[in-house]
Amino acid sequence: MTNLPSITVCPACHYGFCDDGSGGAEFICPRSECGHRWEPIGQTIRAVQGTGRRQAVAELTVVAGATPFSRKLTTQTAVIGRDEDCDFVLDNLSVSRRHASITVEGDQATITDLGSSCGTAVNGTYIEQRQQLRPRDRIVVGGTTLQFDVLYSAAPAQKPIADAKSVLRGGVTDAVLFRGRNVRSIPLKTDRITIGRNDDRDIVIFGPLVSLRHAVLERQNNAWFLNDVQTATGTYVNGQPVIREELVSGDRVQIGSVLFRFEGDRLIRIRQHSAISVECRHLTKWLPTTGKEPQTAESRQTLLDDLSFRLEPGDFVGLIGPSGAGKTTLLDALNGLRPATCGITLDMCRRTTSFTRT
Repeated sequence: MTNLPSITVCPACHYGFCDDGSGGAEFICPRSECGHRWEPIGQTIRAVQGTGRRQAVAELTVVAGATPFSRKLTTQTAVIGRDEDCDFVLDNLSVSRRHASITVEGDQATITDLGSSCGTAVNGTYIEQRQQLRPRDRIVVGGTTLQFDVLYSAAPAQKPIADAKSVLRGGVTDAVLFRGRNVRSIPLKTDRITIGRNDDRDIVIFGPLVSLRHAVLERQNNAWFLNDVQTATGTYVNGQPVIREELVSGDRVQIGSVLFRFEGDRLIRIRQHSAISVECRHLTKWLPTTGKEPQTAESRQTLLDDLSFRLEPGDFVGLIGPSGAGKTTLLDALNGLRPATCGITLDMCRRTTSFTRT
C-alpha cells in the first residue's frame, strides 16, 4: 500500500487520498473531520506528504445504511459479511453471510466479491473480479456503504538508530550549526526552519544518522509542527517516531544522535557528555552474623546475591519490590555510598573501574 501511485498523505491527520495533479498550488485534505490546507513548497515538503517509508494500515468505515463505526484491518485478508465469524460484521439481511473480502498483499489492497446475492460495488460499479482499492473508495455491500481509508504512520528506522548509543557512550556528539554558526540555543524567528546534513539547511547536523534533508519545523497559527522528510533513521519526539507532530514546551526532539529540547520560541541542544554505561559483575553483599560464632556462608545474611547486569544510556530501569527486598542496598552499592562486599562495578563513561573485595 505504501507505493500506490498518486497518493498524498495529509500532514495533519496522516490519512491518504488520491491526487490527480489538478489541485494547483494548495492541497486540501478531503476528510470532513480534518480539512487541513497546505502548500507543497519544494521537494522537502512534498516528501513529507508522500507515502514512502511509511507504515500503512487499512481501515473500513460505515458511512450509510447502518450505524456508523470504523475498524482497522489488521489481518492479511478481512471478510465482510453478516456471519458473526466475519472480520467486519454487518447486521443487514441484504448482506450475505460471507459477502466480500479485502486482501492486503505487500503494497496493494484488493477487494473480491464472494458470490454474494446482491453483489459488491466500488465507486458505483459492480465488480466481477478482484479489484484494486485506493484510499477513499466507496464500497456498497448489500444496502450498506463503506469507505476504504489508509492511515499512515512513521515507520521504524531503516538504519539502526540504536547506534547513537555507541556515540553517546563515548561522550561524542555530532557537530551542529545554525546558519553557519555553532550555537547551543537556536531561536525560532521564521515560520519555516529546515534541518539536515546538507549545507543548504538552516540547522546543519554533521552525523551519519542524519539525512541530507531530514526534517522541517513549521509555524502555523502560533503553533510549531515538526515534519519528518521520509528519513531512513526517522525523526523522534519524546522517543517516538513521528511524521508530523505539534510540539509543546519541554518536548525532546531527536535528530540522529543529537537531542534538542523545545522551549516554545527556541530549540536548546542537550549535551550528552554525561551519558554513561554501568556494568556490574557478580555484585554480592552480606551481613555478618552477631556473636562469636565463625563467619560461614550458612550463618550470614545475603542481601545481594551474585548480580550481573549492564545499563546503557537511555535505558529506563525500574526497581520494584516490597520493603526489605534490597532496592536501596543495590542503589547504594552502585553509587558507592555503601559498597558491596564483593564484585565489580564499571563506569563506562569515565573509564574508571572500582573494585570491592571481601
